[in-house]
Amino acid sequence: MRIMLILPDAHMHTLRIGPHVRSLREAPLTHTTLAALTPPDLDVHVRVVDESVERVPLDAPVDLVGISVITGCAPRAYRLAAHFRGRGVPVVLGGVHVTILPGEARPHADCLVIGRAEQTWPRLVRDFAAGRMAAVYREPAADADG
Repeated sequence: MRIMLILPDAHMHTLRIGPHVRSLREAPLTHTTLAALTPPDLDVHVRVVDESVERVPLDAPVDLVGISVITGCAPRAYRLAAHFRGRGVPVVLGGVHVTILPGEARPHADCLVIGRAEQTWPRLVRDFAAGRMAAVYREPAADADG
């Protein structure tokens, strides 16, 4: 199975001085964490794409796309989701924006991850591999005592 995890770029963190362009953002750990949490027994190849440093390969052969959404990149995330869904590739949307505004994100995805994904991502991948991915995965609330 091939999964592509995308961090869309909305050019919010770009500095342009003449012909020089620099990203002012450090790579978040979200996608590398998700890649590490992908169940190793499922023979999954995970490709992480940070659009602020490379183009999203729109024609890549993938079985599932996961897009992390912050508010500033939501329009770009939704365009990417529409592209991949138009190709018949299921799309999972997650991140802060999706957690705060799931009703807005819902029409743009086959599946939403609400809250953090440390526990839900492995289950989502297993469910997808078994052909039973749910429409919504919610991270259980953290124990206030722990």
